[in-house]
Amino acid sequence: MAKGFPIKDPRMVRVSTVPGVWEWMLECPECDGAGVTDVEVAVPDPIRGGYLSEEPGECPACQGRQYVEIDDNDV
Repeated sequence: MAKGFPIKDPRMVRVSTVPGVWEWMLECPECDGAGVTDVEVAVPDPIRGGYLSEEPGECPACQGRQYVEIDDNDV
């Protein structure tokens, strides 16, 4: 990492996936917990063949849930 940039600590969020059961999950590092990020979208063009464009879309890392589950193997 470059000098002068602080290392961002992973943020934990409390999530209820089952009513009455709360678990600590890791906030998604790709979208910073927003659930939306810029994704590449293919735009077809019959003359030039098409191109890739960036548009806001569902985060591919967390599927828009705003958190990622922590595996026991990752800890």
